[in-house]
Amino acid sequence: MFAIIIYLLDERCGHLQPHYDDDLKVFYLRKEDTQAAYIPLIHTKGIHFSLVEAMQDKFGKNNIFLAIVDNTGNILYYQVTEGFSEKKF
Repeated sequence: MFAIIIYLLDERCGHLQPHYDDDLKVFYLRKEDTQAAYIPLIHTKGIHFSLVEAMQDKFGKNNIFLAIVDNTGNILYYQVTEGFSEKKF
């Protein structure tokens, strides 16, 4: 996870700032001039869709990005869009 944070904080990524939400208990990075939020994750950990949904409520349905680092150090970016975490019956 440290590799994700260092990479995302690099100037070339658009001046992301680290944030921690006490209510959601989540660390994320956010661009200063947008509502986009990047959630760093390790590929061996599960994704809690309730957290994704709460982040969508806070920042907008299309402004959440998952930054997942795999075992080779590659970082995969996924933009979470509206309906991603909705339950289908």
